[in-house]
Amino acid sequence: MSGLITEIFTSFKEVIKGLSGGIKDSFSNLIYVDPTVTDPQFSPIVLFIFTMAGIGLATGILYKIFGMIRARKG
Repeated sequence: MSGLITEIFTSFKEVIKGLSGGIKDSFSNLIYVDPTVTDPQFSPIVLFIFTMAGIGLATGILYKIFGMIRARKG
């Protein structure tokens, strides 16, 4: 019985190791064009997300500044 339990947990460990490695590789391939080179470049999807986040942040800051200016006038 203990051999069966040991085999179950060994198999479970192998499955978790494979899944975590697959998830890590998929995110690396999503973030970088080729993650295996010495100087990896960001993929176009990551550049798009960074650009949209920057535009959203700048818009929010400008909206807050204009709101503060309008509040002082009124």
